[in-house]
Amino acid sequence: YAFAWNNRAAAYLKQEKYDKAEADADEALKLNPQYAEAYFNRGHAREMLRKAEEACADWRKAAELGIDAGNSYAAAAGCAGEAAEVKEEAAPADDKAEPKTTEGK
Repeated sequence: YAFAWNNRAAAYLKQEKYDKAEADADEALKLNPQYAEAYFNRGHAREMLRKAEEACADWRKAAELGIDAGNSYAAAAGCAGEAAEVKEEAAPADDKAEPKTTEGK
């Protein structure tokens, strides 16, 4: 049921309820510590909550687990120590980036 927690986190991100989004992503990651989309979404929530270091760590973990945009977000946010090879795809410039949802996982 990790996908349900993550999808609700994504919905909270769209509603700009960042504290609730972070909490739901946490629950998804308790159930599945390898859930890349939940790290990505939690990173976005943490960025909006002004938790920059934690956001960077989440985006790096998302990238490690296969979310290419994780490196782009880390680079755009100026995260120290992000992967040396960053894809050319840039992170959206605004704070309304689309959260990552998963259907049926």
